[in-house]
Amino acid sequence: MSQVELLDEHKPGITCPDYNNTVKPCYHFISDGFCSMKNRFRCIEWLKRNSMLSYSSISKYNKCKRCFYYYYIEGLELKDKPLTPFLGGLVHNYLSVYHSNNEDTKSKYSDIIENKLRELYLKYIDVDNPEPYIVSNIISATTMGIFYCDINKNLEQGDVEYEIVNKDIGLKGIIDLYSNDKIYDWKYTGSPSSYSRLSTELQAIIYFMLLPDVRQFTLRLIRKPSLKIAKNENVEEFSERLLNDIKRRPAHYIENITFWRSEYNIPEKKGEIDIICNEIKSKVRNGSLENFYKEYTCHYLSVCDYYSICNSGVISEDEYTRRETKK
Repeated sequence: MSQVELLDEHKPGITCPDYNNTVKPCYHFISDGFCSMKNRFRCIEWLKRNSMLSYSSISKYNKCKRCFYYYYIEGLELKDKPLTPFLGGLVHNYLSVYHSNNEDTKSKYSDIIENKLRELYLKYIDVDNPEPYIVSNIISATTMGIFYCDINKNLEQGDVEYEIVNKDIGLKGIIDLYSNDKIYDWKYTGSPSSYSRLSTELQAIIYFMLLPDVRQFTLRLIRKPSLKIAKNENVEEFSERLLNDIKRRPAHYIENITFWRSEYNIPEKKGEIDIICNEIKSKVRNGSLENFYKEYTCHYLSVCDYYSICNSGVISEDEYTRRETKK
């Protein structure tokens, strides 16, 4: 029996109320498994036979199946994102400017930085009455981004935010920097010690699977400064004090850890990823939302983005929006 015939049978499983099979697999289908409907993200019919996973989606699946469902299939994200990942993204944007070998890319990320800083200052910083904790974190991220180039003298250049897709193995990845057949990933973190060969194994192996000729993966840890704005200290004074500390001990703020392809059992991990892919397809074909069950890791490390939905059973339009699909 052909794949098209199987899709037409509509066996019990997760179904889409907007399903229209006048065009296969669905009239609303967009390439790579997305849906053109504004109230949808992934194409359910496509998911019954295919998958396109990434490091972040697999990590979410391993952490909590329900979290994965809301993130990967429904495409939901918080409208008002927490400050910490927002600042981490800001640092990444700075690094993209410094490392890119493409002037258009540099200009793109420079504009993103400008818009983010404008948003941060309007939202969080009241010059007359600044909130110390938030100001400290915003200034820290900005300072680390601006002076990263001075700290790291020998900057590699290449393709930043480099996206690679392999439909044969159902994996995709976005690499922070791909330069001279080497992979670099940046982490802005307050806990560099939490990153190791074991903790970054999945991410490294996915990169190595996507780029078979690459032998080296370098994790660049940018330490989030622990200094805080002091009482009666203004923003300019704090910025200067922070900058002096960074210049005084640059090795404290940037650490490189390099891993090699030979350190990992790639075939074994590929087998685990294949199992996850097949599990997801089976859950969509034969199950329901309940098959994507909660793992009760709602408060592990930080509060899950989807805690409000699981707690109330309601997807609030005030809190959540759907990620844009790729046309």
